[in-house]
Amino acid sequence: MAAFSLTVAMMVMVSSFRESVADWLLVVLPADLYTMTSSASDQPGFDPSVQSLVASVPQVLRVQSTRIRAVRMAFDRPEVTLMAKPVDFQHPEQSVALIGSVVMPEAGLEGRVIVFGSEAMADLYGWRAGQEASLPLTTQGAQKVWVAGLFRDYGRQHGSVVISGTDYERLTLDRSRTNLSVWLDKDADPAQVISEIQAKLPHLELKWSSARELRQLSLTIFDRSFAMTYALEAVALLVAMFSVASGVTGQLIVRRREFGVLAQLGLSESQCLTLVSLEVGLMLTLAAVWASLLGLAISQILIQKVNPQSFHWTMSTHFAVGQWAFICTLLLMIGALTARFAARQGLDFKRLAQSLRVDW
Repeated sequence: MAAFSLTVAMMVMVSSFRESVADWLLVVLPADLYTMTSSASDQPGFDPSVQSLVASVPQVLRVQSTRIRAVRMAFDRPEVTLMAKPVDFQHPEQSVALIGSVVMPEAGLEGRVIVFGSEAMADLYGWRAGQEASLPLTTQGAQKVWVAGLFRDYGRQHGSVVISGTDYERLTLDRSRTNLSVWLDKDADPAQVISEIQAKLPHLELKWSSARELRQLSLTIFDRSFAMTYALEAVALLVAMFSVASGVTGQLIVRRREFGVLAQLGLSESQCLTLVSLEVGLMLTLAAVWASLLGLAISQILIQKVNPQSFHWTMSTHFAVGQWAFICTLLLMIGALTARFAARQGLDFKRLAQSLRVDW
């Protein structure tokens, strides 16, 4: 039960994290093609004319530019990522992966600059939806902004802020861009569009990626990062099987006379082994049920407490029923085979009759 509950807890936590990341990628990668400048995010990128040139390419429906730069919120903490991009304040969930409700400025504060902060901003800097905060946008000092809501950002552990590109330009006079998102026609050929864009922008070395490639790369990195967790799940199952083998062997030593009686009553060696397998199978089924409930409770501690405190982000619980059923089936099958093997090794069916002589 201890080993299997640990396996279930890690399975639920990892599957919940992976599904939350996959859902988050669908929100943050809505376009078809993406590119960014090779310079650092806190350095100027390309001017807005690049966006106009890309938009003029055939089969390009829409182009969105983003300015990403680093902002120092506190000298004793890592820099926060500032993202200036178009934001639809009527439907902000289309621009950021919102969590919770959106609170717009109250009467008398309509002129405040509206921003959205990641969950790390709430944990590290105390940002809350519906309150004012300070954001150092210029060298002249911090700018008062209105935090309209919080969003999930699994890519930036130390915090990120989204601000409207129009407000960013007005406050900083910075019109440069570092990232481009391109939406294509339904029947467009991405390779051909990229080739035409490169022909229009020969002075820029831009590396383009599709949304599908970025999602696959992100999930591949995720799976590699949690490869050790999957290995720990396998080790936990091996520990469970070792426990089954040792437990069955010990029980068989104690119950040797019982099996000697059964052998004298006519049970064959195969029938005795089947009896042991059925007993262990029933015990493992009961253990799997209780361990699953215990593992689910442990996973909620990991999801609701440990991860937010350690990484400053939350996730939605996702119970991978198919994976759980596979692990349970694998546990029962291997457990029954292990018990059968232990019984064959622990019981010498040719000498079972001798175990009864002590009672005569």
